[in-house]
Amino acid sequence: MSPKTGRPKTENAKEHMLHIRMNDDDMRVLDFCAEKLSLSKSECIRKLVYDCFESLHK
Repeated sequence: MSPKTGRPKTENAKEHMLHIRMNDDDMRVLDFCAEKLSLSKSECIRKLVYDCFESLHK
């Protein structure tokens, strides 16, 4: 048998995809925050979600 091709599986695979609609101002703010935090846009949004969760969970 031939070996499997593709990316190796990770322990915490991101299997879900979310599509959102943003206006130009929203996109500029996201770009700015991601750049200042040295994160990708996806990482920036994930950080926001977890920060929000933590603040609500107190």
